[in-house]
Amino acid sequence: NATSVTSTGHMLEYIESVHNVMYAQYPCNKQQVMELAGLMIQAELGDYDKTIRLDKIKIIKKMEYILPGYFRENRRMAKYADRVIKLWKSNSGISPLRCQQKYIENLKSWFKYYGCEFYPCNYKRSIQSGETHGDMLAGVLLAVGHRGVYVLYRTDGKKARIKPYDLLSSH
Repeated sequence: NATSVTSTGHMLEYIESVHNVMYAQYPCNKQQVMELAGLMIQAELGDYDKTIRLDKIKIIKKMEYILPGYFRENRRMAKYADRVIKLWKSNSGISPLRCQQKYIENLKSWFKYYGCEFYPCNYKRSIQSGETHGDMLAGVLLAVGHRGVYVLYRTDGKKARIKPYDLLSSH
């Protein structure tokens, strides 16, 4: 139970959580990304104060380290900056520690493989009678944790964006 944002255990868990969102191990959807960004801005800047107007350009710059690359690519950040500012205003009164704790709690509830260690590997599809059926999947992440073992693979999409990982199978 952390008592401040500088409590070592809390700080390490928060930094790892942010890293895993930024590098797509936790493939957040648009709503989740916005919610997390609003919490991060509140934790970093405190309550929104309209008298100290941060211009949208500064918020957009902050989004480079708040929003995952797969989310930012080929999107108009000005539109999302407005959404983050709205969420920031709604988080008024929440302490930096509580924002970081909510960030972690959200991830724990959204991803059953939260807290796993991630290992890059190749994944052979089903084996029947000693033969592999289907292609070898390269770029797979093996997530190992106390709740199980999960195989994550980058999703395919219509647009040439950086893809987040999706759960392929679990054991």
